[in-house]
Amino acid sequence: MAVFDVLPQVITACVVILVAAVVFKTFSIRQKSGTKPWLKCFLDAFCGIFISQFRIGPWSESTFPGLHQPYSSSTTGKTAHLVNSMIKGKDLTEEDKEGLRSACLQYDTALQGVRKSGVTISPFGYVVLQQSLQIRLSVRLDMLSYIRRHPEISQIPVRRPVFVIGFPRTGTTFLHELLGMYPKGSSHLLWEQISPVPLSHDESLAARTRDRLKRYNGPAWAGFQSMMMTTDEARMQRIHRLGYDLPEECTNIVGMEVPLNPPSLPYMMFAAKECMDLGAGEAFNLYKQYLQLMAWQSEHRQGDFTWILKCPFHLPYLTELHAAFPDATIVWTHRDPAECIASACSLYETLLDMSAESWTIDKHAMGRAVMEYTAHALERAGKSLSTTCQRMNITHVRYKDIIKDPKGTVKKICDKAGIDFSVEYDETLSTYLAKNASDRQKLKEQKAKEQKGNGTADTALHTYSLEEYGLSQKEVSERFGGYISQYKLRES
Repeated sequence: MAVFDVLPQVITACVVILVAAVVFKTFSIRQKSGTKPWLKCFLDAFCGIFISQFRIGPWSESTFPGLHQPYSSSTTGKTAHLVNSMIKGKDLTEEDKEGLRSACLQYDTALQGVRKSGVTISPFGYVVLQQSLQIRLSVRLDMLSYIRRHPEISQIPVRRPVFVIGFPRTGTTFLHELLGMYPKGSSHLLWEQISPVPLSHDESLAARTRDRLKRYNGPAWAGFQSMMMTTDEARMQRIHRLGYDLPEECTNIVGMEVPLNPPSLPYMMFAAKECMDLGAGEAFNLYKQYLQLMAWQSEHRQGDFTWILKCPFHLPYLTELHAAFPDATIVWTHRDPAECIASACSLYETLLDMSAESWTIDKHAMGRAVMEYTAHALERAGKSLSTTCQRMNITHVRYKDIIKDPKGTVKKICDKAGIDFSVEYDETLSTYLAKNASDRQKLKEQKAKEQKGNGTADTALHTYSLEEYGLSQKEVSERFGGYISQYKLRES
């Protein structure tokens, strides 16, 4: 009886000790990181205790072998083991299994970049990497299964889509927004990437509309909110605007095969050649099926409709993209690498912070990795153009021309893509460009006031430098001199 009498006190004491340990660890992580969101500090503290002490749930050896060990050890087979546990009991086709094996090889290769980067994965970062991969591959399986049950989806044509490609900060986002205002075209939205597969098999238009609304207000919204709360949202929005119901680039969808899933993407920078050598696999065939599924759900995306798409990471895979979309128009934006590589480094550093301890990120190593990724991507793109140039409908656009004459640039692309540049479209562009110029000027004025008064307020302008990442303009210019000359990216 005496033991049972003291048991409540023992349990209470244990709980108090655990809570105190989590609170202490939370404050310690926050102090060390400086900028990590409080919620993420708490999750790191909580997950860290369970990893180091209990190793249960997602952190157990049986769920993800070696998860509690640094990723600097061998990563081979880790994702495959994770997927095996995820699909246990599911009825998969041989094609499904082969596809998962291909995707696992891609992600295992990308995660070799953890060792090369020298970072330490945070306790919650393990969960982020694990769950994001599970979600992408689950979406892949669910999408393919749904299309098999509704074969008419695969008969929907994807006519002459437009792909805006080019490295980050070369004008892809701005140009994508302008092209996306075409009255008979649009892109897919972020929430449609998070939850693309209908929950109902009712094929009536009314049922499909209800299903979209249910998914829009469902778990996808909660997942988006969680992601934003555990990320440095202000910094991310300065670099790349995110919105639940805004158009979004193709990373999540192509990430069903190629390791472009945002938490995994920065590690791919450190294993760029190895990843690119694997090719894109079935990524663009999956992407076409995804677009067909989106069109089936929304009838306005069928018939006389043009998909306006964008992703800077398609560049190394032009051959595979062209094979899946032979009638596509590809718009390649160009800018002096000395002006855009630093911004790319800032983007990947921010994504790296989703899973890595921020104080272990080596910015100079990131700079070198992005240089190598850029060089390999340009090399592969050049080879693709040399072999498929006669068949590929591609137009090259310089960043300075986009900024100097945005409407003229859009007209040029419309002519190339066979898009009607109507009076309505012209007026829409004029209204948007006037507002955009006004908003940018206000941001610049606000930034100038802060700098003059040594203020600390945040603006939406993204600032970065090559030197911050251990690079110099001379080094970048020498590395990419041929590319700069070929596309006349500097004034003579």
